[in-house]
Amino acid sequence: MIRSFLALQSENPGFEADGRLALSTHLPDSRYPTDEGARAYGDANLERLAAVPGVESVAITSLIPVSGQDEIWGLEIEGRPPSSLDEYIAVLHYRVSAGYFQTMGIPLRMGREFTPGDRAGSVPVTVVSESFAHDQFPGESPLGKRIRFAGDDPFPFWEIVGVAADVQHYQVGQTSMSQVYLAFAQRPHRRVNFIIKASVLPLSLVPAVRTEIQTLDPDMPVEGVRTLEQIIAEDISTPRFGGSTILGDGDENGAGRAAEQHSEARASGWCPPGGGRCDRRARRRTGAHPGVGIDAVRGGNPRSRSLRRSAVASHCRGSSSGPNANFR
Repeated sequence: MIRSFLALQSENPGFEADGRLALSTHLPDSRYPTDEGARAYGDANLERLAAVPGVESVAITSLIPVSGQDEIWGLEIEGRPPSSLDEYIAVLHYRVSAGYFQTMGIPLRMGREFTPGDRAGSVPVTVVSESFAHDQFPGESPLGKRIRFAGDDPFPFWEIVGVAADVQHYQVGQTSMSQVYLAFAQRPHRRVNFIIKASVLPLSLVPAVRTEIQTLDPDMPVEGVRTLEQIIAEDISTPRFGGSTILGDGDENGAGRAAEQHSEARASGWCPPGGGRCDRRARRRTGAHPGVGIDAVRGGNPRSRSLRRSAVASHCRGSSSGPNANFR
């Protein structure tokens, strides 16, 4: 066990944790009913936080790796129309601002990351993870290829402009499903997490950061304030059983709760009986647009709900063939 713990400490999660601060805000629909409002909130805070002394760079993300947040979508590749629900490809779906990959220290393998020019009205663009590029475009460049998300039929395809290194999203030391990133400015999210790369002790920035955010919106709670190093340390120190973390909330009943929620997932159709791993974190859903994305599985039209439920089932099954074979 000690050897495993030390191995996890030396594991590369795919991003740099040193000197990074993470915090979360959630935009209530009552005050931010439109994408334009969410976009303006993000832009204004990026400008304000970048001006705080000690902030080297700042970026927005809808998901923070290893923190328990997730959002899983099914997608198709242009020219490869799915013939069945199982052929939609399940991916972790991030919405991030320009500068996110640099701020997180995630290497770019090919192409470019998002720029301030990737906004509403411009060509919809996406950055995909290295594993997605390898699995879906073996032996060829993914740049210029286009994808579309399940339930997004009225919307255009998104052009792949970059390939980023893989990130261990759920647990340190555990291979994650592939990641696909959209520009926050092109598809905003109501969950707005900020990642700050600091040139000083990250936690020393908290009072000034909180002041800036609440000067813009005095009623906005600032939650989940931690360094990325703390997030990783919490994950590594969580007891693991059979290769998976026991996903309790810090109490002695954590293992029982994880087993209970696994059973709930199967009963509700999130994971098929006898299927593979179904992580509680892969079942927790928050903050998507109505009718879009697996975390809105109870919203939208019946076809969209079926597509998204199929994507989760494919991930939980760990199918050994077909376009979802990489989700084991």
